[in-house]
Amino acid sequence: MRKTLILCISISVVSISISALGSRSLVRPRHITIAAGPRDRKENLAFFKMPAALKAKSYVLVDDSGHRISVQVEAEGTATFVAPDLKANSTVRFRLEEQKTPVDRASVRIARDHDLLTISSNGRPILTFHAGPGELPGSDIKPIFRRGGYIHPVFTPSGRSITDDYPADHYHHHGIWFAWTKTDFEGRHPDFWNVGDGTGKIEFVSLDQTWSGPVQAGFVSRNRYIDVSAPTPVTVLNEEWKVTVYNLAGC
Repeated sequence: MRKTLILCISISVVSISISALGSRSLVRPRHITIAAGPRDRKENLAFFKMPAALKAKSYVLVDDSGHRISVQVEAEGTATFVAPDLKANSTVRFRLEEQKTPVDRASVRIARDHDLLTISSNGRPILTFHAGPGELPGSDIKPIFRRGGYIHPVFTPSGRSITDDYPADHYHHHGIWFAWTKTDFEGRHPDFWNVGDGTGKIEFVSLDQTWSGPVQAGFVSRNRYIDVSAPTPVTVLNEEWKVTVYNLAGC
């Protein structure tokens, strides 16, 4: 099972077209045209496939007034940028240019401190992912409640934390996490939510990928669900997370 978390983003669709204009140079200039469609658009994420002929490491979009927008290109060739605000039925065209001057373009950063992975945007923390189970916050909490593979804290744009971890009345709750309560596996019914019952548990497996950039940062990780009510503990479910944080003005 794969869980995809998209944080701090307004989901909306804009139409993008890419054209190559005639030129005497060996490489034709590429242009991106964005169409708003029938509604106003604000802080929309836009994606396109980078033309295979373009091999530079860094690109920007430049409009007719010279305004520049960062573009982040992933290894598989998908390019991401934050589209400008557009009124309904309007269009805007950009020229795709190579970013020739080396600059520190990681506006959205991911940093690791032991088992804690923190993503920040323009120097402001957004969230922290707990990889390994870490230490229990109190001596009164039984070791059976220890776990990793969850997100806490998550901050609002004003810097307020809106998640909790090991709350006094629900030690098995951990910020943003996933678990199954009612299950049927090989005739048994392990509970992966109420882990204090001792029938199921969730273990962090690995942190497979991390990235930072001008538009987004994130990570890919894996957990496994284990039936401990079986004669020998057995893995029931392998879970993959892909978490992405985007650099939007409102985030």
